[in-house]
Amino acid sequence: MANKYFPIETNTACRLKWAWSTVYLTTGKTASCHRSSIGTLNKENFFNFHNLPEKIKARQEMLEGNWPGAGCEYCKNIEDSGGYSDRNFQNTIPFVYPQELNTNPKLTNINPVILEVFFNNTCNLSCLYCNESFSSSIQKENKKFGSVLLDNSNSTLTKNNYNELAPLMWEWLDKNFEKLHRLHILGGEPFIQADFERLIEFINTHPNPKLELSVITNLIVKPANLRKSINSLEQLYKDHKIKRLDILCSVDSWGPEQEYVRYGFDCDIFDSNFNYLLQFDFLRLSILSTVNSLSITSMPLLAEKFVEWNKTKPISWYMHLTLPIDQHLLSASAFEYSLWEPYLEKVKEYLIGDSFDIENTRQTLNGICKTLSNNTTINKHELQVKLVAYLDAIDSRRNLNWQKTFPWLSEVLKNVLQ
Repeated sequence: MANKYFPIETNTACRLKWAWSTVYLTTGKTASCHRSSIGTLNKENFFNFHNLPEKIKARQEMLEGNWPGAGCEYCKNIEDSGGYSDRNFQNTIPFVYPQELNTNPKLTNINPVILEVFFNNTCNLSCLYCNESFSSSIQKENKKFGSVLLDNSNSTLTKNNYNELAPLMWEWLDKNFEKLHRLHILGGEPFIQADFERLIEFINTHPNPKLELSVITNLIVKPANLRKSINSLEQLYKDHKIKRLDILCSVDSWGPEQEYVRYGFDCDIFDSNFNYLLQFDFLRLSILSTVNSLSITSMPLLAEKFVEWNKTKPISWYMHLTLPIDQHLLSASAFEYSLWEPYLEKVKEYLIGDSFDIENTRQTLNGICKTLSNNTTINKHELQVKLVAYLDAIDSRRNLNWQKTFPWLSEVLKNVLQ
């Protein structure tokens, strides 16, 4: 009989390292977590994307009780601060891990049961913390104005590997799809991508009744297009060709600040589309937030919307910090925690209830708060200077005014602006 939970119990072991692979078809990269263990793919090694040397090495380090590095510091820092990390949460999810580990928990070469695919960068938004590898809108903007580089973000898509790797991805799916427990689809924006339509057709002819399909979307799509996709996905569910559908909607805050950070976003469109999704009992609905220095002050407004949406149907709220925590231009660690504390404490007041999802959100937010309160970033002024330069450049190309949108930030940064 299968164990219920991930059976490797060292102090650093993470279910994701054994169970999950992300494949970025545009950049030709792969990882076993959004935050760590990046490897490079080509025609020769593509079908071994889950067992590249970097991933096997990380698993071996975890078996020995060590942190692998290469991005795992994100969870390490949160846990060292006494917080609840993504690793902690992932290890509480039952069943979804390679079952071979039940008989041999020391395996490091293994088949994935969770696959996440970034098909291409077709996207209708130009988020401040994103880059052209994930957004065709940013790519188009950069061609017109030149690149506005974010530190440590690999902003420029120097080579698009999609045409080379996409056929291999479909070939891998054709041979391995029935082995997957979860499939996550991202972009760009999946609901405007031809590959997503192809995937629906693929699942229709390759049913996997145990599959949990997850779509991560900005939800700024035409209602007719959204309804068409949801109708097709609902039919897959009704025909038992998938087990479950999750839709995670990316939104960091609410109001003009949200529309500035996630340029192209429209709160009214998002609200309308989200309320449409709330009527479907068959899908699990969540919001996903990137906690950054421009979102925190209006996160309480999003928390109000979260409470409102939950009156119709229970939804989940996942959140994470920008990476690298102490280097990203939009990192909240560029400022003292005292600036953020009242807003984050206000968000906590809206997280009412004792459900698993609410408790997970509370614990995640507490971990974020503890990490920011233990902030040891020493180059705050340098990050603030770079942030001002970046926002000034963004304003110039988009005809915006960050000082009007974020008057509190203009006041906080008055010494930098002089």
